[in-house]
Amino acid sequence: MEGDELYGDLEERIQPTSSSSEKPKQINIQKEREEILTLKQENENLKKENETLKRNIGILYRTAKLELDRKDGQLIQLEKDLQRLQR
Repeated sequence: MEGDELYGDLEERIQPTSSSSEKPKQINIQKEREEILTLKQENENLKKENETLKRNIGILYRTAKLELDRKDGQLIQLEKDLQRLQR
């Protein structure tokens, strides 16, 4: 009966689940749901911001490329004018 000495009081230590212990779990579940909703909203906001930033950087890139092309054209024209004047 050594097993009784080791585990005899095991059942006495197990506490049955009561309704008072379920309330904190429900509160935690509610807090987790609220946090999930908050994180989903934050995720949506970040997706929108990301799309805006992608669109803006694309516009900025195209604008810079057009400006460089325009400047290159000016340089070519100025070089032609300089060569013409040097003759």
